[in-house]
Amino acid sequence: MPRSLTHVCLLVVTTALAACAAGPAASQPTPSTMIAPSPAGSDDAAGATSAAPGSASSDVWLPEWADEGSVPAAVSTRRPLPFCGVERAPAPQPREFIDRAVRLCFWDAHHAGTEAEFASVQTTMEGAPIATVYRTSDGTVELLTDFSQDRFGSGGWLTMTCRSLVEGEGESLLGVDDCGEATPVE
Repeated sequence: MPRSLTHVCLLVVTTALAACAAGPAASQPTPSTMIAPSPAGSDDAAGATSAAPGSASSDVWLPEWADEGSVPAAVSTRRPLPFCGVERAPAPQPREFIDRAVRLCFWDAHHAGTEAEFASVQTTMEGAPIATVYRTSDGTVELLTDFSQDRFGSGGWLTMTCRSLVEGEGESLLGVDDCGEATPVE
């Protein structure tokens, strides 16, 4: 084999070995909507820890449509928690979609007494996106829901605290129970 061809083959093999050693996450694209770290020791199936352009904080997840003027400070500057990921309804299906891996991560963290959060992006019947951030700490579950894109809804962010996380029916895997009233986030 000529010397230059041997050098090229070695370069290709070395590059391939380096990619394998880095693991599959190294070759994954990083979506801009995931801006919080995954729980220690876990791989985030959806990718990413980079900040979204225009987001108020590089440490918390915000919907891709969020901008500094539309997100209350209590949401954009919330304390970062280990992030289980984002579940979103696949286009063009505007119905509920459940990501089992994301929800199991959250379920396991809650029942282990550790902190975690995940985001669920669903759509209304009219096609407007609604994002809900589920957060667990201190044995409670907080929901932060963004209705800013829903012209038939409240038009802003609401928060609600629930005392328990319960096993859901069917494919939902989890639900919340013993919840307080939803209130606007200022």
